[in-house]
Amino acid sequence: MAINSTDPLDGSAPAATADSTFISESTDDVTTLLPAKLITSSTACEKSGFAPDSSALQVRCLINVNSNLGKTIGMKANEYLGVTAWRDDRYARSHLIELRDNKTGTYTTIGSPDGNRIVGYIPNSSTVIFEVVDKSRGLLMQFSTKTADQGLALLKELGYVG
Repeated sequence: MAINSTDPLDGSAPAATADSTFISESTDDVTTLLPAKLITSSTACEKSGFAPDSSALQVRCLINVNSNLGKTIGMKANEYLGVTAWRDDRYARSHLIELRDNKTGTYTTIGSPDGNRIVGYIPNSSTVIFEVVDKSRGLLMQFSTKTADQGLALLKELGYVG
């Protein structure tokens, strides 16, 4: 499986630079970075707290089980799947390196050819926690699924992996 290029998904967010320090302060700072399919397939995308490393505002999108996205990734009735996202340019750069260089053997990573995006997850755990980093946009996302296949299907539908 390959990760898709870092071309902006919706073209509206400014690129993060090698020395930028922007952190999200509003829901718009985050939602403009997210794929439209995630936003339109969610019952809500609302403030959910702050990132512990930087106080960046986090937004959680709750995927509607009855949406096309929910159906495509195999969500069951009463299943909850929330995607938490935030923008932190500095942390995105350092966390991408941390995920890329992780050599524990249990962690699976998929990197983009240009090195700007990475997806990391542990495939054989009871709950699979996914981390997505796009350093070109300062975007970080986290979510958990019951299976690695469901999480990878979500990432494929959102345009992050091919």
